[in-house]
Amino acid sequence: VTLTGFALGQLAMSLWMPSIAPPCSADHKQAVGEVRQLVKHDFSMTMVVELQWALDSSRTAHSLPPTLIDLSTRGCDYTLHVGDAVAWPCALQPVRNMGNPCEVDRVALMRHQGIAFTQHIGVKELWRVGHRNSLMSWMAQQRARLIQRILVSDLSPVSQHFLVAVMMGDRQLIDSEQRDTFVHAGI
Repeated sequence: VTLTGFALGQLAMSLWMPSIAPPCSADHKQAVGEVRQLVKHDFSMTMVVELQWALDSSRTAHSLPPTLIDLSTRGCDYTLHVGDAVAWPCALQPVRNMGNPCEVDRVALMRHQGIAFTQHIGVKELWRVGHRNSLMSWMAQQRARLIQRILVSDLSPVSQHFLVAVMMGDRQLIDSEQRDTFVHAGI
C-alpha cells in the first residue's frame, strides 16, 4: 500500500510539475506569452507569463507547450495588465537558489507554483503584442478598481491601507510601523 501510494505520488508530481528542459532552444530569438500575474513596483515589475510560442531567426513561429515563466524587469510599464500578450528576447534560465545560508528553497517554492524558468530583462525589451479578455484579466481589473475606490475614499490613509490589506490581500501599503502594531495586537 505504501509503495503504491508513493508511486502514485511520483506520477502525480511528474504530471503536475513543468518539464526541466528549456522550452526555448538556442535558435529561438523571441518568446511570446500571456501575462497571468503582474506586480508593479516603483522601478521594476515581476510577472508570471505563460509561454505560448517562440520565433526563430527566420521569424518562423513555433508552438510551445504551455510553460509558466517568472519574468522580471528593470523599469516598469504601467500600461501592462493581466491578460496582455507580451514578447521578449528568449534567454530562459532555470530557477536557482541564491546559496545564502538559511534561505528559502526557491526552486521548490517556484516548482510548487508550476514555474521552472526565470528571466530578467529591461522593460524596453518587453513588447505588448495584444490582449486576450479572460476571466483572469477581468478579475484583475475588478480588483484594481476596488483598490482604487478604497484609496480615493474619505477614510483616513491608515484605514484605507488596512482595508486594502484585509479585503484585497495587498499588504504593500502597510508600513513597518503599522505592521508591528498589528503583529503586537495579534492581527
